[in-house]
Order: sequence, then C-alpha cells, then structure tokens
Amino acid sequence: MSVPWELFTENTAEAHDLFERLPEVAAADPLVMDEIMRGLTHEEAHIRTLAAELVDRVTQERPLFLSPYKRLLVYELSKITQPTVRAKIALFYGRVFWDEWDLQQVVQLLAKWARQEDDVLIVVHSLLSLHLLAQQKEWIVPTLQEEVSAAATHNLEEVRGFAAQLQEAWTFKSEA
Repeated sequence: MSVPWELFTENTAEAHDLFERLPEVAAADPLVMDEIMRGLTHEEAHIRTLAAELVDRVTQERPLFLSPYKRLLVYELSKITQPTVRAKIALFYGRVFWDEWDLQQVVQLLAKWARQEDDVLIVVHSLLSLHLLAQQKEWIVPTLQEEVSAAATHNLEEVRGFAAQLQEAWTFKSEA
C-alpha cells in the first residue's frame, strides 16, 4: 500500500479516516511505515506534519520501528527546520537504541536544540530525549545536567517548569 499524500491536501472525511487507520496499517506492514517515513521529507509542510504525527503514533507503541531509519534520523531529518516536525523528531531520538558513534551525534544535536531553539516543544522534547538516553548511558548524564541547568533559566515558563521536573527526577540542582 502506498500512502496517497495528495488525499491529505483537503480536509475530508476520507482523509481523516485514512489518517486514523494508517498507524495500525503501518504497524502491520513495513512498506507503509517506509512510505510514512518518506512523508517526513515531503516538499509540502502539512504533509511533513502529518507524517511526523503518524510516525509518533506508531512508534509510541512500537519504538523499534524506528531502527531501520537511524541514519535517516541523524543525517537527513535533523536538517528539517519546521518546528512541528522538528519537535517530533526530537522525541524520536529518545526512542531509538543507538550505536555509540550515532549516539554521540544525537546527544550533541539534542543539546544544541535544547539550548538554541525558541520553540517550547522542540526544547522540551530534546530534554526529554536526553533524559531517556541518559537512562541508558551514564556518560550522557553530565550533558543532560548542563542542558537542564540552562533550561532552568530559559525565557519560557513551560521550559523552566519542565527543567524543574527533570532536576527533581535526577536529584541534581542547578548552580544558578
């Protein structure tokens, strides 16, 4: 089955029904998951947003479905600047079991996004993924601690609140 992205150009009942069915279909058919992943690089922004939401829905329950797309996540999707899609991609990074080399790249990227982005979801999702990855690899904890400390003084209240939750969860406190 190919994903008919052109169907999603209009807000119709048919498009809505297909959107709701696609995560279940993708969970059963790797070719559909492949089509959805390709949607993340579609030329139209709303298609990229829909594809990101679909990948999120599938991988919440089946994070291993991201494994075949590790290189795509690191080397292609990290270049997407669209905030709604980048926020989802930041979440995806925390769902993958990385090899050491790619994990180093991912940690650097998430730290950069946590510190430099202005979008609340990108920052929060980057911190969340750093948190999840630090639970797997102890060497990530200092980076997480540094980024959480920086986020504790962020100009957005939602980011500061999330940083406070992470500080409490990790029992480290900012020096600020």
